[in-house]
Amino acid sequence: MSPAEGIASGRIKYCMMKDGHLILKNSGLIHDYTYQIQGQLHITRRKFCISALWSPKGTLTQTIEKDGSFWNNSMEIIRDPRKIYWEFYSEKITLQEARSGGGGDEISAKIT
Repeated sequence: MSPAEGIASGRIKYCMMKDGHLILKNSGLIHDYTYQIQGQLHITRRKFCISALWSPKGTLTQTIEKDGSFWNNSMEIIRDPRKIYWEFYSEKITLQEARSGGGGDEISAKIT
């Protein structure tokens, strides 16, 4: 199934097609990807990113620009978003190491 077919069938719910272009939904119920992308753009001081939706039958891309008003209105409750990303990714790394059976304690000690 191509990305466009997945969107049209309703299997992919976090984006839509508009005039033949991929659009990440950011009205109504905002998907977690919007927070992730805008957070990463803000933290890394980037102006834009290219979001890609891939399947073996095709690829769709969307250029997403940093949205200062979204950041100010939707993410202002986060005092230090870098801390949240660090905690999230450090937990993922620790869990991944623990599941693989090697170095989990050492990795955890370095991260925490």
